[in-house]
Amino acid sequence: MNILIANLSSLISYSKVENDFKSRGMKLSRATLSYFAGYVEDAFFGFFIEMYSRSVRKRQVNPKKFYLVDVGLHNYLTFKFSENRGRILENLVFLELRRRTPEIYYYRSPSGQEVDFLVRDGEGLKLVQVCHDIHSVDVFTREKKSLLSAMEEFDIPLSWIITDHEKRKEAIDGRLIEIVPAMEWLLR
Repeated sequence: MNILIANLSSLISYSKVENDFKSRGMKLSRATLSYFAGYVEDAFFGFFIEMYSRSVRKRQVNPKKFYLVDVGLHNYLTFKFSENRGRILENLVFLELRRRTPEIYYYRSPSGQEVDFLVRDGEGLKLVQVCHDIHSVDVFTREKKSLLSAMEEFDIPLSWIITDHEKRKEAIDGRLIEIVPAMEWLLR
């Protein structure tokens, strides 16, 4: 449980966790970890999302991202070396997306660029990137590049970057990225 709580909004690889336990002299199989993950979801402690792929096998073998049902648990049960505002914001956005639709994935392009959420609902596919602060040109460029790559691949004209407080629109090559403060996005 501590590994999950400490790795909020992060990729969790069963094989890495298994190897971590082995290095400590404890036996724990990937099958046991998979069962445990099911119990975590059944108890509504947290949720795992898979990488989006048309291949069921690829979805099953790639690491999953973990989100807590209540970020208060993370704040209460972890040591705070930093505030992890970006991860907490991503978890918050996940919970709202989960409320709206059950089919949520993360996406990784063949070149390794990651989009936080790819959502499939009645209207088709939607892409959502979460970044607490995009003031840094390097951070914004990275987030935008990942999003544009996925938008192009899936032919999606509109996507979102959810931030702490910034608001604007970026039109690039006939595609629109709407940068929205989390509070405004949550109230839509």
